[in-house]
Amino acid sequence: MPLTIEPTIDRWARRIHAVDDGCWITSEHDIHRCILAPDGELSVDRYTTEGGGTSAVHEGRLYLLGSTRSHMMDDRRHGLVRTYPDAQRLRMLDEVDRRIVPVDGPADVAATRADRATGADGTQWCVDGTHTLRRIGPDGVTSTIDLSGSTSTGPTATGLTEVGTVRWTTPDAFTDPANADVVARITVDVSRFRRKAE
Repeated sequence: MPLTIEPTIDRWARRIHAVDDGCWITSEHDIHRCILAPDGELSVDRYTTEGGGTSAVHEGRLYLLGSTRSHMMDDRRHGLVRTYPDAQRLRMLDEVDRRIVPVDGPADVAATRADRATGADGTQWCVDGTHTLRRIGPDGVTSTIDLSGSTSTGPTATGLTEVGTVRWTTPDAFTDPANADVVARITVDVSRFRRKAE
């Protein structure tokens, strides 16, 4: 299979998706299309040199799913690292241009996104970064809510900024006592980088 230069590890580095005349092979690093000809000949063609960790095929199209929140992962070069949410939550392979494009267009896709919701009163809520919510009222007034608590209430260019309180429904990997030894290894003491008073 493609990417044989990867070290042998105890997890799947590639995903295979069956299609009518062959399959897609996806990885974090690239995407290959395998086509089985009627005479039994197999051709392997690399479509793009970028990929994604999670992929799916729907109605003949290949989709790459992005991460919606930060998490810790094992990087083959740097070891255990913290990752951040992807800017593009859903991408699709354009087979004609052989490139990955974001899926932002159809209203039905936007309506089912996990980072957006509409309240009964018509207020729209959406995730805007790692620790920020954006609220768009029925009258069009926009405000942001800082969930990190690091900024104070005050006007911004887009409306008011408020400080919110977060109640996490899933445990935070960085504060979980079970991960204390791992977090200690990957946490940087920023006080080391401050210039001492002379």
